[in-house]
Amino acid sequence: MGYETELILDVVVPANRRAAFRRALQRKQRDTNDEAHYMFQQLRLSKYRSVEFGDPDAPGASGELVPAVYPDEEEGLVTAVYLDAEPSTGKWYHTEELAHWLCAQGCEGRIIQQSRESDGDCWGWEFARGYIRTLNLRPSSKWRKVEPEPEPDPEPETKGKTRAGARAKSKSRAASSGRTHRARRRKKAG
Repeated sequence: MGYETELILDVVVPANRRAAFRRALQRKQRDTNDEAHYMFQQLRLSKYRSVEFGDPDAPGASGELVPAVYPDEEEGLVTAVYLDAEPSTGKWYHTEELAHWLCAQGCEGRIIQQSRESDGDCWGWEFARGYIRTLNLRPSSKWRKVEPEPEPDPEPETKGKTRAGARAKSKSRAASSGRTHRARRRKKAG
């Protein structure tokens, strides 16, 4: 049981922690007794210091990940997880453990996990300077009234006749109803 989710990483290793991070990651990848082993096996550090998932055995993989865009020094790089050339959807059971481990390694950023189920729920973790907090999708404004769009005026039914013919018939009816109305007034008066 579990949610099928997509994992989005926005994590950067500070330059002074890069070597220590690589050693800690190698230790974690060798620990086959860890239940989160499958996640750490896919974890890589790009040459831009962003933490990413990648398959080292994929065709053309050089072992060095290169993101599609250069990271902003302030914001880091937001990267979607891709495993075996498929989007990062799956049942990720140990994401919170991964977030705590990254925080303990001195990384900064966030991990977002979005449900692919019908509820579309979204949650995550943000960490920096040894602190971590949980993120949840929540309202950011008060309820606002939205007026419904007005419905367009319906077109008059012409039953296969042209508009000009329909207008002429309508004028004819108006004229005859005016005649009958005058006849009724004369009858009342007389």
